[in-house]
Amino acid sequence: MFLAFIPNSLALNYSILDKQGSLLSLLFILGQAISRRSRLAAAHI
Repeated sequence: MFLAFIPNSLALNYSILDKQGSLLSLLFILGQAISRRSRLAAAHI
């Protein structure tokens, strides 16, 4: 159930930010993915 929520939240964030500019939303989503991945990497150290 939690895994199904993740794509929905990403799609929601994208649709909201897309109104202000697709490039901005793409950078925002990319930044979220990078920060999440770095947090996961830090947790494994």
